[in-house]
Amino acid sequence: PITAHKVTPKTEQTFWSNLLGKGYPAPTRNFRWCTERMKIDPVSTFITEKVSQYDEVIVVLGSRSQESASRAQVIKKHKIDGSDLAVHTTLANAFIYTPIDTWHVDDVWKILRLCHLKQQETPYGPRNKWI
Repeated sequence: PITAHKVTPKTEQTFWSNLLGKGYPAPTRNFRWCTERMKIDPVSTFITEKVSQYDEVIVVLGSRSQESASRAQVIKKHKIDGSDLAVHTTLANAFIYTPIDTWHVDDVWKILRLCHLKQQETPYGPRNKWI
């Protein structure tokens, strides 16, 4: 079964704790201190816990090749030949599935608006009223 999980950083690694509490400058393209602390670390911890529980996992990501040339290159590089899965770049026994890899940004917004207009829950659970 596919289940969605909300993953959050530890309190001391949140945006405001780092910006106001530790005095970090606002993130920029060249200094993305927030990506590792707020996204990569919490997700990696969660995946590692699930791998230890189930031996292997498939992570469903909303990554798209059209986001950037480097994103397209990474997706292509790690794809398993003859499969819709990719090997996780740093975590053993974790595989990546990117079902919207070929979508254009307009496709993403279309489905988000459609779910909101029909008052339906999204495939991952909550409605999109907050968007």
